Amino acid sequence: MASKSPEAELKEFLRGLPAYMVKVLWYDTSSISLQEKDDRRRGQRFSIRRYQPDTRLFNESELRRQFEGILQRIPAEWEKYRRIVKTERERFADRYAPRPKAKPGRKQNVALAERIWALDAEGKGNREIQAILNAGGENLSLEAVESYLKKRRKKPLQ
Repeated sequence: MASKSPEAELKEFLRGLPAYMVKVLWYDTSSISLQEKDDRRRGQRFSIRRYQPDTRLFNESELRRQFEGILQRIPAEWEKYRRIVKTERERFADRYAPRPKAKPGRKQNVALAERIWALDAEGKGNREIQAILNAGGENLSLEAVESYLKKRRKKPLQ
């Protein structure tokens, strides 16, 4: 008995599967019809009697393992499959990637800092700046005003 070519084996393997499962194996889920999606959601299992002599039911991971085993013996199809898998992983990596975290620390109050710097430039003292800001609704201590006026504090670029 002559052994089958990998191309014939792949064709026979795919012939025994429902259309939606062939699309799932090729990661072509965008072209699955509503009926196929409904069948897949219901979890209808199937037997691939034409491919396997026994009537065991296979889950998707077992089918994928067999599918990839056949594809690896067909260099052109294996390359195509690997490109598809790579783009799918990149696409889903963007969707499920962790969101960038905010900068640690307290949010800067640039408007308040600029107001304090302007009052300091007018020649007001720290206690006067504190009194003006407290009268305007800000509740700052003398130490807070002094910390805004420290030389090491970066002034925003204009």
